[in-house]
Amino acid sequence: MTANKSVDTYVSPGADTGAALLLAGILLLLFLDQSWRWVAGFACIGSGIITGAIGLARYRRMSRSISLIRKQFGIDTLSSMGTTRPPRI
Repeated sequence: MTANKSVDTYVSPGADTGAALLLAGILLLLFLDQSWRWVAGFACIGSGIITGAIGLARYRRMSRSISLIRKQFGIDTLSSMGTTRPPRI
């Protein structure tokens, strides 16, 4: 996680990898003229969907665990990082 990203907006690495594989598969299908593009393209799309789903599930499970621990110890994420939440408009 980079320093300028908010804790609330962080996306899991598995979901990022899944999105990259999905995009790679679509680009293979659209821009290549070789016969193997179908196999490679659909393999990337399928593995991207699976990887994204696994990454998202792992992220949600870990986020719930961290939230539970923070609630048990009374830790406020933003105040412990020295930042405040921007006002809602």
